[in-house]
Amino acid sequence: MDLYKLPLFTEHLKEHVYDHLTDVINQQYMLKYISSLISRGVIFTLFLYDIDNFRQINKNYGRNKADSLMQQFASLLKDTFKEKGIVGRSNGDSFLVIIPNLTTYDDIYDIADSTLNLIRNHEFIIDENLTEHLTTTTSIARYPIDALDMNCLFDVVDKGMYRGKSKGKNCFIIYSKLMHQNIDIKKHEVLLSTPGIIHYLFTDFKKEDVIKAFIKTSTLIAPYFKNDKVLLLNEEEVITGYKSDSTSPYDIDSLSSFYKTFNTDDNFKIIYQDKIEKENISLYNLMKENNISAFLVFPTSINDKKSYLIIESTNPKPFKEQEIIVYQTMADLIAIK
Repeated sequence: MDLYKLPLFTEHLKEHVYDHLTDVINQQYMLKYISSLISRGVIFTLFLYDIDNFRQINKNYGRNKADSLMQQFASLLKDTFKEKGIVGRSNGDSFLVIIPNLTTYDDIYDIADSTLNLIRNHEFIIDENLTEHLTTTTSIARYPIDALDMNCLFDVVDKGMYRGKSKGKNCFIIYSKLMHQNIDIKKHEVLLSTPGIIHYLFTDFKKEDVIKAFIKTSTLIAPYFKNDKVLLLNEEEVITGYKSDSTSPYDIDSLSSFYKTFNTDDNFKIIYQDKIEKENISLYNLMKENNISAFLVFPTSINDKKSYLIIESTNPKPFKEQEIIVYQTMADLIAIK
């Protein structure tokens, strides 16, 4: 986008518009630009990109090389969005991208997903013998869908960023009132509503292939509930939807030998390590050796094959009602897909 065709950025302001380090628009004028869009009633989407673990990068390579990485990152964003929107510095290692006349969820998702992968796969140069890969956490909000003024817009973007960082970074969050309005940054709490999560499940299973939807939704839901694995099991295969980094690397395929143990005619079944010993000593041993406290099991089906949705927890906490309702909905959506 040609910046100087915009009313706000006139010739005599050029020297004051750019950030001296990254050569993108500075924070002051990005805020003025956003304010001007709102005052003129222009719809737009705001992307906030935050480089993950940049403090450690600064510590590892020193300030000069870290600054060089930030300059390369800013240049990559400018090249990516030059035909779509405006790129600016927010603060520190954060950058803003504004795309006017964009509010369609699918279009936003495609842009966020492609940009996330572009950044992940890009080789940033440290020196002639060394390159580095960066990841980002991105928070996205739409005006006026998600907020009606600039203060509220940045409030919801901050909530999205907090959610992205808390779920493990290297991701993007498109703000949803149903999903994210209960996030309390000051109290360090992320409280997702049950209707919001279920709405998210229905949306994804409606537009995605069942396995892709299963993996995508598991990746969001499992870390929130602090589950260690989410699996789909039938007599032929085990499909992993989510696996935490801290999970013990046992042979997941070995669960196939316990297929009959998971059999249940109920809506769900909870198998506790301390109660399964007499019923199935082999499963008890597997759970004990890998510090698995419990499996939460739901009957479902994939392509008319009887299957089970299995949630593994190493935490001795009981499964909560919200957890059971959400995973029951996932099992039902898998079966009817």
